[in-house]
Amino acid sequence: MRASCLSLLDSIVDLRRAPGRAGPALLCVWLATACSATRAYEGPALSKDQVATISEYPRGVGAMFGSVGRQLALGTDWSSELAGVDDGEDVSLWNDGGAEVLPGRHAVRVTVVEQSVAGTSFHRDLLAVFDAAAGHEYELRARGPTLGGAPGFDVWDVQADAAIASSDARPEECVTARTAWDGRHWTQADWGRNAGLCSTSYVPSGQVLSSWSEIVELQYFRTRGGGQPLSLDEVMAIKLEDLEHSGDNAFQTPLESAPGLRVFTWSAVEAGDRPQQGVTCLREGPHGFHVLVYAVRGVLEPSVAAAWAARFKTAELLPPGY
Repeated sequence: MRASCLSLLDSIVDLRRAPGRAGPALLCVWLATACSATRAYEGPALSKDQVATISEYPRGVGAMFGSVGRQLALGTDWSSELAGVDDGEDVSLWNDGGAEVLPGRHAVRVTVVEQSVAGTSFHRDLLAVFDAAAGHEYELRARGPTLGGAPGFDVWDVQADAAIASSDARPEECVTARTAWDGRHWTQADWGRNAGLCSTSYVPSGQVLSSWSEIVELQYFRTRGGGQPLSLDEVMAIKLEDLEHSGDNAFQTPLESAPGLRVFTWSAVEAGDRPQQGVTCLREGPHGFHVLVYAVRGVLEPSVAAAWAARFKTAELLPPGY
């Protein structure tokens, strides 16, 4: 864990999945048919040359038997399961292997299934964004880890016979806010994106992520269709619980509370590590909320905390590149 506040997002995910929290709202129309792809757009059905088709890969009974053969021969096989398109309801349990969408930019959520003689693993909530053209079919081709990376998938344009997008997020796709800095140069040291969360870490030039003494974390927790967003007070309650579990000397001091805004300082001691102190700003966005954090290993001076709080309060919030 790079900063004690980072477990906040895991707690939020667990809470949002608790029984009774899911809402009935649907931001997309999903109409299942017996012989064609799920329709993921509003209005009357359009002809094949007016829509784009998104397909799982491999598909069909024959493909599954072929997959088993490759598994036995090569050790591991990768396949994709479509979980959702854009802000649509989760369709992983009942979609028929694909979806039809209108031309334009779309985000697809995918579960990559890893099958081997050792068993089956599921890599969930992977996401890619691409521009779909009318009359084209796009296959979600799962793959194993790249060098130093994780399993993922490529969006393959069948007509062009080429990959046009990938689940591997680029650094610029994970920037969630534009904030003023403190006159020093900061380096984007780490980034990540899935269907629910974007996170970017910055350290001053000359520092590395594994041994930081100062760090800025900019995170965006996204509320998808069918989910009900948490309030900032609920997020604050989760944070308090996290601090209570991080050590006897953990504490939190509220600095400001306003509609859509919470600012507080905190201190925590992790096992075998120096004390961490920081300032956190929670800001509500249109489809989720932003978590902006500055932390030091050591003592956080009140003037420094106030300066970073002011930067975070005026930062330009950006929806990440979904």
